Amino acid sequence: MARKVAADYVRKGAKEATAFIAYAIGQAEPVAAAVRIDGREEPISGYDLRPRAIIESLALRAPQYLPTARYGHFGNGYTWD
Repeated sequence: MARKVAADYVRKGAKEATAFIAYAIGQAEPVAAAVRIDGREEPISGYDLRPRAIIESLALRAPQYLPTARYGHFGNGYTWD
């Protein structure tokens, strides 16, 4: 999900973006969520970062092992790109 967040910021015009998301066991909400955009850091907003929401939004329960093994995990039109 961090990769998707960073990629979305780059699509919006950032030259470089790095997302950081940290979780604690037993808590659905992340304890920290920030994105560094072109050297400045700001909180991530506009995304549901709870584990269940990430699983649903990225369709992680749908097995995609063969295509990702064949073509790689990034840059091939997957929901997390």
